[in-house]
Amino acid sequence: VQTCALPILGEKIYQEKPKFTGDVIAFSMVPYLDKPVIRVGRVSVLFLPYYFPCEQIQCSYYHLLMGLDITAFPSYYEPWGYTPHESVAFHVPTITTDLAGFGEWAARQKEAQEGAVTVVHRTDSNYWEVVDKIAQSLFSYMHANKNTVRKARQNAAKIAEKAEWKHFFAAYREAYSIALNGK
Repeated sequence: VQTCALPILGEKIYQEKPKFTGDVIAFSMVPYLDKPVIRVGRVSVLFLPYYFPCEQIQCSYYHLLMGLDITAFPSYYEPWGYTPHESVAFHVPTITTDLAGFGEWAARQKEAQEGAVTVVHRTDSNYWEVVDKIAQSLFSYMHANKNTVRKARQNAAKIAEKAEWKHFFAAYREAYSIALNGK
């Protein structure tokens, strides 16, 4: 999420306060988010900066990732998009964009359409649409029943397996050969 959308997304979550029980937690990613932790609702939402200072919570990124229910990596551009890929590798459903290679690939996978990966269409001119879609996706997941969440996590594991290098290696080898030999 671009910097200026974070307060909007936080406000959308806050507006839903009467519907939830529990905590929503947000780590400040930008200076004007003056409260490092906001407590609202039943879902923990962490806004993690690009280089997350893991020493603040005394655990590694991967240990933190394993404890999350869902992640959002709305990249404006990423050739592949390792962060959403890592998320599903830990059986954590994710939200990404079609401007990340992983998102573009995942959108064509059956498991993505069954809750593992939400792929948001992103362009130069639909910034607020992207913010709204991410918020809607998070709200939908927050209100999902246990069976839906379990199925989304299972599908995340399946899509991660499909994205393993062993499945892509032959295509990379062919592309390399074409680049070198023109065949």
